[in-house]
Amino acid sequence: MDVPKFCGGIQPGEGRIMNCLKTAFTNPKVHLSDSCKHHIEGLLQDAAKTDVRYDTNLYTACKAEVGTDVLYLIIHKYFQQVY
Repeated sequence: MDVPKFCGGIQPGEGRIMNCLKTAFTNPKVHLSDSCKHHIEGLLQDAAKTDVRYDTNLYTACKAEVGTDVLYLIIHKYFQQVY
């Protein structure tokens, strides 16, 4: 599980663990497990059904135009709504 590895020192509650995983997911230097990445990607796909800003394929295709911080902001907004 990735939580102990990347977020072991984080106090649970108030979305802190999800915020930690979200930060890890958007950091190219961090290598989350495939299952964790797939779970987060699934959450984003579900969110993209109601809000195009969560569409990671669109982001990938347009990241040069919109900037690299946009994905982090999108994920951050989504996790605030869900958790």
